[in-house]
Amino acid sequence: MNLNDINAAIAAATPLDNNLIREDVKRWNHQVKNVGSTRSMETRLKMSLSAKGKPKSAEHRQKLSDAKIGVSLGEKSEETKARMRESWKLRKPRETFACVHCGVEVVKSNLNRWHNDNCKQKPKGDVDAKT
Repeated sequence: MNLNDINAAIAAATPLDNNLIREDVKRWNHQVKNVGSTRSMETRLKMSLSAKGKPKSAEHRQKLSDAKIGVSLGEKSEETKARMRESWKLRKPRETFACVHCGVEVVKSNLNRWHNDNCKQKPKGDVDAKT
């Protein structure tokens, strides 16, 4: 029984038919409320095997073909690589900062994460006061 059948039954219902209709709706809602549950590997394998070898209509095959048009399956073309190099050259360079302990120049996020107070070359007894 699908949703159209249920809606038709509700539209044609009499007060005596309400118990039957509620049962159908309850069953339908139970199927819809399967959201959030996970299927076991065995169930997924059974579903996969049952779908294999099933013939697909010409319309369905054409839709699958149309969906793949323009999708790159391999290496980028030389033209694309050249455009990527050019756009990389035009980007705004990020500001770099030098670590006070090792002198390495890095961007600010890496400076805070790996250098200054956290630098491996920071002397063991050196304690910086945080302000």
